[in-house]
Amino acid sequence: MVLARDYRFVVENDSGDDVEVGSVKIDAKRWNFDQSGVLTYEGSETEVYANGAIISDGAVGTGGSVDNSSDLFIGGDFNVTVTGAAAPDGGSVFVYYETSTDGGVTFPGISGIADNEGDIVVSVPVQTGIGNWAIEHFSL
Repeated sequence: MVLARDYRFVVENDSGDDVEVGSVKIDAKRWNFDQSGVLTYEGSETEVYANGAIISDGAVGTGGSVDNSSDLFIGGDFNVTVTGAAAPDGGSVFVYYETSTDGGVTFPGISGIADNEGDIVVSVPVQTGIGNWAIEHFSL
């Protein structure tokens, strides 16, 4: 899958508990080809999602649009970090990748897995115990 000109991430909380502000983050190290055709990675990781509000159990948190029109990243390596979720039922946090065809104005609607129009990219099983955190990696 190639990174679109405009994309965003949506996080669905199915952990069994609320996810506090800043508890879900997605960091990326994206890549493209320079003018000589050489594979080039970003200089450092970039945060492409962080929940700015509590995501209640069963609800979704929507990230802002990422404008890829100048960097022209083709793909990347992404890490999803979930911290502080108690996950009493051993639930998960789902991450969806959505694209826009109108410059980041509109994206497919999301209201849960059953009728999601975005592409699910990773399911993060939220671990209970020490620190109650999980890290998952995915590539696009």
